[in-house]
Order: sequence, then C-alpha cells, then structure tokens
Amino acid sequence: MKKNTVCSGLIGIALVIGFVLAGCGTGPASPRSPDFDTEVAGYDVVITRRRGKGGDVIIPAIINGRSVIGIGEGAFYQCASLTSVTIPASVTSIGQNAFADCSRLRHADRNAILSRFGQGVFAWY
Repeated sequence: MKKNTVCSGLIGIALVIGFVLAGCGTGPASPRSPDFDTEVAGYDVVITRRRGKGGDVIIPAIINGRSVIGIGEGAFYQCASLTSVTIPASVTSIGQNAFADCSRLRHADRNAILSRFGQGVFAWY
C-alpha cells in the first residue's frame, strides 16, 4: 500500500513538472514597452499594435535592447488620434494597412530604407 502511494505521488509530481516545463518552452517573450505591443523576429522586434493615445508618435529604434525592424500589419489601423509618426532607420518593413484609416494623420517622417512596404499602408477608407 505504501509503495502505491509513493509511486502515485512521484507520478503526480512528474506530471506537474512536465506541465510547468511545457509552458516555459513556448518561445521567447516579447519585449515589453509601455507604448507598443511587439513580437519577436529573430533577435529583433516588430511593433504589432500601438497602446495609448495617438498624437505625435516617435517609434523607437530599440525596445529593451532589441532593434525595431518592422511595423506589423494594421498596427495603427483606425488610430483616429494619431497626427504624426516618425519611423526610425532600423525599420525595414511596414505591413499592410499599418496606418490605414488614421483620419488625423498629417505627417509621416520616414528615416528608413524599406525593403517591404505593404499594400494600403496609408490608405483612407
């Protein structure tokens, strides 16, 4: 009886450890930024969404030690309060509809040489 209890206990512990480790292996966490949601792209990051208010936005070249290399599809979509955006030279890709339907956007300063410029990046619907 005692052997069964010990075995059951060890199996239970092994299962708990397995579940914990499985959750830890989901890949690198996205770097945190108070202004943007990001996703990891190799050793760099792509901005996937703007948090907070619009106004004049300066996209940083680096977030938590990782280069910002892209602005994802629809990242600023329908951000009606966005009035201007400055894009650093580190950004080489802007996804489809990234700034689409930003009705107050009047100025975009792009210091980047883009290798990919998605369809409808600055479209108005």
